[in-house]
Amino acid sequence: MHVLKGTGLQMNRFVTPTEGWAERMGDKLCVPNQWTLMLIDLLVDHEGVVLMSSVVGVSPTSARDLAFQGVYEYSFEDLPEGIIVAIEQHFRNALVDVRERVDGLLSNVTKPRLMLIKK
Repeated sequence: MHVLKGTGLQMNRFVTPTEGWAERMGDKLCVPNQWTLMLIDLLVDHEGVVLMSSVVGVSPTSARDLAFQGVYEYSFEDLPEGIIVAIEQHFRNALVDVRERVDGLLSNVTKPRLMLIKK
């Protein structure tokens, strides 16, 4: 796992397969399952609280290039429980965000008024 450390902060960066995540989360919208792998960034404070998370789909070629930079691939079985929980929370938050954005768009759409015309 590629770890960048700053003042009380730590950035964990790694690649993991997307296989099984959509089924695990019950969500095919926010999990980048059209890609075989995903790059995950987790910004964690000194108390272990995840301050920021990012998940993007990557190709095997990109994953190989990232490995040359020290960002390695880990199978689901190799991930600690705390990281699995953080990834699940990321997908839950992403789904809520998508739903809120769609709801925000729909609230601006008004139905046409129906009028009864007598002949």
